[in-house]
Parts: sequence; C-alpha cells; structure tokens
Amino acid sequence: MEMTEQREVEVIAAPKKRKVSPNSLANLRPIKKGEVRNPGGRPKGLERIIREQTKDGSEIVRVFLSVFNGEVQPDGDLPSAKDRMQAAEWLTERGYGKVKDQVELSGDSVNPVTMLVAAVNKEFYKR
Repeated sequence: MEMTEQREVEVIAAPKKRKVSPNSLANLRPIKKGEVRNPGGRPKGLERIIREQTKDGSEIVRVFLSVFNGEVQPDGDLPSAKDRMQAAEWLTERGYGKVKDQVELSGDSVNPVTMLVAAVNKEFYKR
C-alpha cells in the first residue's frame, strides 16, 4: 500500500457579484476632457486639524508602537499576535514605504521562505 502525501490547501472563494440597478447605470456618463468631478477636493483644513489634534501624528504612532510592543491597552487587554503584526505592518509602511515589487520564490525540499518566517517569528516572540 502506497502512502500519499497530504497537503493543506487554502480555498479562496470568488467574490459574489452584486446586482446592479438599471437606474444607477443610467446615471453613468464618461468624464469629458478637462472636466473635474470633485472640484473642491478634500475639505480644506482637515489635514491641519488632524495634525493639531494628534500632535503632528506622534500620538497615532505612539498607539501603534504600544500595540507592536505588546503593552496593555486602555481596555485592559494585551494585543493579540495578529494585532501586533498589523501594527508592525502599519509602522513599517509609514516608516519605509509600501512594498512595490512582489517576488515569487521557489525551492527544492528546503523552503527558504519557511525558514525566514520561522527566524522572524522566533525573533519577534523573544520580546
């Protein structure tokens, strides 16, 4: 009797298509050359107000750093590993910019990606 290798497979469902009302389609029209659909743009002063209320964004960064560092939050709970990873992603993207290129990696029996993730996790959970 031959043993077969079992692998976990993640199934991603296709998004459901929404019904489109004929009335909403009737309202669509192409933008003419030179036409501006949002002439006012973002409300003036909104950025200034946010900067003033968050001390130029430093309070926002402080919140994400506290989650990343696993500190007790105002509700008395410790952030989950998922919350900490999301905070790390947020801080990294704002500090160093979003990743623009995606690289596909492949390998033989030794998977370098798995080894890298294991090393990062080991370092991350040392704290």
